[in-house]
Amino acid sequence: MKNIVKSQSGMAAIIIVVVIGATALVLAKSASLSGINEIDISFNKDQGEKALSLAEGCAEETLRRIQLDTSYIAADLELTYGGGYCIINTEANGSQRTITINSQVGDYFKKLEVEAELEENRIIINNWQEVSN
Repeated sequence: MKNIVKSQSGMAAIIIVVVIGATALVLAKSASLSGINEIDISFNKDQGEKALSLAEGCAEETLRRIQLDTSYIAADLELTYGGGYCIINTEANGSQRTITINSQVGDYFKKLEVEAELEENRIIINNWQEVSN
């Protein structure tokens, strides 16, 4: 009779250890998945910011080229930099310029639209905005 009681209490201890171990394993897995999700979110944000920075740099380069040559027009001009690229299109209507930039870094895309006006030796930026792709 004593052996049966000892056997049952030993079995209960084993079950408790298994339950605690399983709970700890589930918590550890949940924490690691949460950490992976945070890394993924951070990576997405970083890539999106790089694509936007690239688009802004391409817009500034286009404005610089227009300042050097007021007749400058970009038609599907592709510039590459740092693992990404941008495609620049410029439309002219008299002294008005509309610059559209589509940039890509990895799987992330950004689109900028810049409206500028040429006035003597100056460029006046009337609008600079990120637009939906």
